[in-house]
Amino acid sequence: YPLFCLLTWSMAFGALFGGLFALWAIINAPLIIGYDLRKATPEQLALFGNAAIVALNQDPAGHQAVPAYQSGELQIFVKTLSNGTKGVAIFNRGLGPVDATLMASHLKFLPNRNVTLTDLWTGQQHRFTGEAKFRVEPRQTLMFTASGTRELEDGLYLSEQPGNVN
Repeated sequence: YPLFCLLTWSMAFGALFGGLFALWAIINAPLIIGYDLRKATPEQLALFGNAAIVALNQDPAGHQAVPAYQSGELQIFVKTLSNGTKGVAIFNRGLGPVDATLMASHLKFLPNRNVTLTDLWTGQQHRFTGEAKFRVEPRQTLMFTASGTRELEDGLYLSEQPGNVN
């Protein structure tokens, strides 16, 4: 489904809109901007101009993210990118902050090897082995690319290649 963005709406729901934009990217939906971008604020242009998040959406593998974890308030989506790394979205659907645990197994990476995360909002890198913990604010979506040692040396799980299944 396309994400139809009205920037006047996004001004009223700033944090929520950033989360929606991130979810748009992870599921490979087309983006339709219904606004004169010449009137956009620097914050709005920075959001739409986040090259790392747009690149996640435009990855040539064409895979949509699949849910790797879901609870009442928290969802973790993972998609396999064309270079073998992963795109990750950790989304708090709730109205209060939640603690999230991202596990190497969510990414189909070996739990006893290093996993490197690059935050797509800030560019900062984080490393973990086994699992990493995050505090996710209400309606916030954390976005990362992740690299690590794959569980399968020679092959992919079906959930890693939804765009290749015919």
